Amino acid sequence: MPHAQTEAHSAYLSGLAPQEADHAMGDILEKYRSILAGISETILRWRASDNAITYCNEKFSRFEGRSPEELVGTNVFNYVPISSAEEFAAYVADTTPDNASNFILRRQDSQDKQRVIKGTIRAIMDGSGNIVEYQSTARDETEEVTYLEALEALIEVSGSQNTGHQTRIEQFVRHGCRYFGMEHGLVVATKDEHYHSLAYLGPNEDLYKSGQNLNAVDFHCQLVTDIDALVLIQNTQLDGVQCQQDFQKHGIDCFIGIPIIANNKRLGIACFFSGKGPKPSAFTSRNKSFAKMLGQYVSHDLENERYQKALQRNEEELQLIFNSLPANIQYKDDKNNILRLNKSAAKSMGMTIEQATGASVYDIYPDKAEKYHQADIAVIKSNKPLLKLVEEHNPNTNDNVWYSVDKIPINIPSSKKKGLLVVITDITELKQSQKRLEELNQKLDESRKKYFEMYRSTPAMMHSSDENGQIIEVSDHWLEKLGYARHEVIGVSIQQFLSRKSHIDNVEQIWPQFQKTGFCTDVPYEYIRKSGDIIEVELSSLAHNDDDYGATSLNVVTDVTERNVALRALEKRNTELTAANEGLDRFAYVASHDLQEPLRKIRQFGELLTKEHKSDLDKDGRYFVDVMTSSATRLSLLIKSILTYSKTSNAKLNLQTIEPNAMITSICDNLELQINETHASIKIGTLPRFIGDEVLVQQLITNLLSNSIKYRHPNRRPEINISSLVLNDGDIQLMIKDNGSGIDSKLLGDVFTPFIRGMNNNLKNGSGIGLAICQSVCDRHGWTINVDSTVGIGSTFTISIPKQQSDALVA
Repeated sequence: MPHAQTEAHSAYLSGLAPQEADHAMGDILEKYRSILAGISETILRWRASDNAITYCNEKFSRFEGRSPEELVGTNVFNYVPISSAEEFAAYVADTTPDNASNFILRRQDSQDKQRVIKGTIRAIMDGSGNIVEYQSTARDETEEVTYLEALEALIEVSGSQNTGHQTRIEQFVRHGCRYFGMEHGLVVATKDEHYHSLAYLGPNEDLYKSGQNLNAVDFHCQLVTDIDALVLIQNTQLDGVQCQQDFQKHGIDCFIGIPIIANNKRLGIACFFSGKGPKPSAFTSRNKSFAKMLGQYVSHDLENERYQKALQRNEEELQLIFNSLPANIQYKDDKNNILRLNKSAAKSMGMTIEQATGASVYDIYPDKAEKYHQADIAVIKSNKPLLKLVEEHNPNTNDNVWYSVDKIPINIPSSKKKGLLVVITDITELKQSQKRLEELNQKLDESRKKYFEMYRSTPAMMHSSDENGQIIEVSDHWLEKLGYARHEVIGVSIQQFLSRKSHIDNVEQIWPQFQKTGFCTDVPYEYIRKSGDIIEVELSSLAHNDDDYGATSLNVVTDVTERNVALRALEKRNTELTAANEGLDRFAYVASHDLQEPLRKIRQFGELLTKEHKSDLDKDGRYFVDVMTSSATRLSLLIKSILTYSKTSNAKLNLQTIEPNAMITSICDNLELQINETHASIKIGTLPRFIGDEVLVQQLITNLLSNSIKYRHPNRRPEINISSLVLNDGDIQLMIKDNGSGIDSKLLGDVFTPFIRGMNNNLKNGSGIGLAICQSVCDRHGWTINVDSTVGIGSTFTISIPKQQSDALVA
């Protein structure tokens, strides 16, 4: 108790009656004991004269396992280990009233557990200033010291460079088991959610052999694999513990799971567990801290091992690359000894890499070594690289050999000395290429000169402009069209030659788009001639880089003024044609309804007249009725043919892929009656597919086949052959050949004209429009149709289909 407080108590007690003083003293002692009982440190007092204990608090008595009464009067050195008695006596001897002594003792407690005690000794004096007692206050620092010692052990293992990775992992496990007081310790590595054992310490070493593949449940780490966090379970039997059945199955009473993570990536798991009962006390912050540190050290070691293996692979790959380089590369020290070289360099010496490594250049090239060594020393001393040193050698051949030599001074990693990296490259081909390049450059200059001559004289409007749109070159035809001299336009912005509308379009739309794509095609512009006249043009441009001007564009301008005038006239004619077609449609309606109806009545009444009043008609009367009926029938057929011709000429095309073989087979089925009556033979070859309007193409083929049967030779049965030919340019020709009557050569030119019958005019059932319809169908598709015919032998109709319609949808 401090002296000031003692004196205050004495003064207080001296003023009281004896009975009151005793009562007050009792209260003070009771308060004093309660204060001492709450102190976490042990307090011990002993006499300086004989080392007999005069006082101890409850903390000290519990530590010794004896009551304070049993301890008072005993020698304080009875509680100091014999091995530490001399050291403790020295602490006491060094203690003075002005100087306290700090001490550390390692000893066992009443339960034979090793403890580390840290404390302070102070001297207590009497009124004369003599030391009469010593008092120590001490704290159990076992956990702190054990923690620090365990950390030191981890640091020592981690810093050990003479032990291998496997040994270090095993030592980490051993120190973990020792610190946590558990008999089992295990470290597993993970890769792609698969686990294998790295190190195990425990009663059964065969349980987790190194390298053994495991499941998480096999080593009780399902918790750690699920949450990526430290798991500390003091008692696995308590309610609410996860994976409790698994722990019970394997007899695990307490468990520690440590995730091993580096760079947010799981590398493995360390776990420690015991089957000797739950941990007596809860896990402390030191326990948790050590577990995390252990995980970090193991993580560092695993990462370091991975790094070392990667480094080894890199070294092997580097040597492979080193050896793959065609240049001769060698690394020498300042004594002209070769420290490292590649395969190419060794080969040039007539040695292997192993033979040349460590050899002296003086032994390899005794005649030249001194000369090159002195040059090498000069580079090393300058500490500056000597690059692109070109050396010419003249071996016993007609051609010289050229080398480029690079000498680079560098530090030798194994010492503080300087070395030299020498790279020797055979540049003979480069020298020869440079010579050829000079010749090519000369030709290029000549070519550029010719190019500009051709550029200017080409009969097209061309100009080149820089990235700002200023003209840098222009063709003579461009100048001629716009009426300028060359000096008037070079350096002038192309915008100066555009109409206001084209200027706005160029700034707002065309130029921004050109900057994105680097090209434009057939862009409409209006150029202003020097005279003020406007010409309509189409501009195509391509961006490119020019050696002299940087980003430029080449522009080709086409004068389309006359074409546009013609197009506008054509549009006007098309409008008129549309109106005419509308009138034709109205005519078709009238023809199909208003004209056909009277004709039907003429035929009907003619037939009734012949049937009902045949006896009343003489020969001439019957003839007149027949002529009337036949003429009405022919006129009806003619009207139908005109309608068909009109439809084929104006109907909207519905383009699709045509399968000609299937179509012709269907047409033959429709013509079955005519074919059977005439005993016609139709042969169909393998025909290619093409694009067309199915209805119109069917009309075309039907007309041609019907004509071949209708205009057959009177003395032989019809034979029709349908074939095809694919030309070199990809066009298709469909050919329909017959052995009919043929067409007079004088009529071939008009055979496709409406109402012209180029075949047997004696046949009355023709309208003269069938072949005109064929011509119309071909015109609508952009095809051509021709006929080759000989009277008495037969005719061949050829339909030519362009390539773009033969393969657009057929591939």
